Amino acid sequence: EELPRSLAESIDRASGDSSRVTRLSRALSSRKGRYFTDEGLRIEQAGRDAHEKIVLWRVVSNGASS
Repeated sequence: EELPRSLAESIDRASGDSSRVTRLSRALSSRKGRYFTDEGLRIEQAGRDAHEKIVLWRVVSNGASS
């Protein structure tokens, strides 16, 4: 499957790699927990990388728990 249009557009609007990562992270954060497909796929925060100072994300199905 592909990214929902709103996430893809968020990435496309960014100018550099760093900006793309920041925009994607913000877009994911605003959508965490939302179901995207009939199969129950959703975005969850998987943790934080304290060394890199970034949030880690994962896509999980309806049957998976955090």
